[in-house]
Amino acid sequence: MFALALAYGLAALVPDVREAVAGVGRVGPFALLGAVLLEAGALVSAAMMSHALLPTGALTRGTILRIDLTGFGASHVLPGGTATAAALRLRLLDEHGVRAPDGLYLATVEATAAPLVLAGILALALTGTLRAGPPSAVEITAAAVAVSLAAVVLVAAVSVRSGERVDRIVSRLLRPIPRLDGARVGAQARQVAEHLATLPRRPRLLVAVIGWSAGNWLLDAAALWLLVTAAGFRPGIGGLLVAYGLTWLLAVVPLTPGGIGVVEGVLIPSLIGLGCPPAVAVVGVLAWRVVNFWLPIPVAGLTWLSLRRRPSGPPRRGLRPCRPAARRRRVMP
Repeated sequence: MFALALAYGLAALVPDVREAVAGVGRVGPFALLGAVLLEAGALVSAAMMSHALLPTGALTRGTILRIDLTGFGASHVLPGGTATAAALRLRLLDEHGVRAPDGLYLATVEATAAPLVLAGILALALTGTLRAGPPSAVEITAAAVAVSLAAVVLVAAVSVRSGERVDRIVSRLLRPIPRLDGARVGAQARQVAEHLATLPRRPRLLVAVIGWSAGNWLLDAAALWLLVTAAGFRPGIGGLLVAYGLTWLLAVVPLTPGGIGVVEGVLIPSLIGLGCPPAVAVVGVLAWRVVNFWLPIPVAGLTWLSLRRRPSGPPRRGLRPCRPAARRRRVMP
């Protein structure tokens, strides 16, 4: 499936595959190492946002980082992509003591905040690039997508403020499904909605969510900028953020695991529209996808194995076989 998606994207976008493959040598090991460090920072930022949203003391930062890495890597290989990985992540949270409403609240806030923060970054980048001259086709498309997605997410966020309404809607939708307690799921959805309604009244948490989410996006975009620059083209920061934001906003719909094929199919022509040579755009984007998409997969396998291990407890020393104690005569006073 991965090979077919990648072949589809390359066949449609690469004018000269041989020239693009030959250009991989221009991406040196130091650029790749820098990109790996930036991607590691992006993943840590996402885990810190998750940690901030969970109840105090629910999980350690290391545990939530391993759970997030497992879910992130699983979304790149499992059928269903993001949806299946989200279910796996909720199960791991439950196994480590996080209540179902808290896990659903975490997933809902992240799914709402991430695209909104990305739309905000895209809006700021567009503001800077539009001052430099007339808008390009990429910038016009990015503006339309950002406004449309922001409107949809805001309407959805406002609609869940009524917990009772969410309870009724979810119960009614799940009623025809056999062996599923729609009332129970609806009650959990109501608790999630009540959590969401309190988020605007917690400014410190709101700032933390926005800050960590922005850090996740910006560090990932910095890795892309570094590898495209190493491939032979130095894009402007504003233009690259426009292309990057447009790509991920269009990849919100999980058509393929990890957006494979979709991300490449949007990002490469967007960079070309900003003046990047086609072969350089292909080399830079594919090198970035190695770090962004493929490298987390084996890391996720290791973190999943670490989460499967159960603490065995401290070893007991000096234990000897039990022997029946000798009876003692009880001496009367």
